[in-house]
Amino acid sequence: MKTFEEITKTWPDQKAQPDSNITTKATNTLAQIKRGQHITIAVLIVTALILVAYFIYTATSNEPLLTAGLLLMIGVIAVRIALEIKSSKQFKPIDPSLNAKQYTQLNEDRHQLRLQIHQIWTPVLLTLYWVGFVMLIPTFKKYLSDFWFQYTWISSIPIAIAMIVFIAYQIKKEKQMLKTLQRDLKEF
Repeated sequence: MKTFEEITKTWPDQKAQPDSNITTKATNTLAQIKRGQHITIAVLIVTALILVAYFIYTATSNEPLLTAGLLLMIGVIAVRIALEIKSSKQFKPIDPSLNAKQYTQLNEDRHQLRLQIHQIWTPVLLTLYWVGFVMLIPTFKKYLSDFWFQYTWISSIPIAIAMIVFIAYQIKKEKQMLKTLQRDLKEF
């Protein structure tokens, strides 16, 4: 039989398991986030494929701004896809044998990566994407009729605004889920 001192020495080494309600809630929240990431990746891949097809279609033109703009737009989307895939890989199923401290730290790391993507990378990449689009404008002006040029230029403004509002809404929604998850884990 162990003495009281032996038991108290081993006490800190015990693995406290996270509460099953918290892990279930966390798993559901993480599944929602991962599902959203998969949708984002799919949309980005389709957009990149469309831009690559347009790049191939216009490859014979001697328009350096068109080429540079399209390459910038494709590159930005490729970086965003890579960031989403990296982040998605971090959202693998949680090992149930983790102790509460490891479980909480893993989720904190996930939370920090998603915040970094939303607060740093997304605004920078979105800005670079629109710079790439603006680089296409002189070529559009040169090769499109006045009507189509005006239509393209003017319609890009509400599209940009709608895209920014939609992205901001999605980011706000995911950040709220992450905050809820973080709060629940801190209560544990």
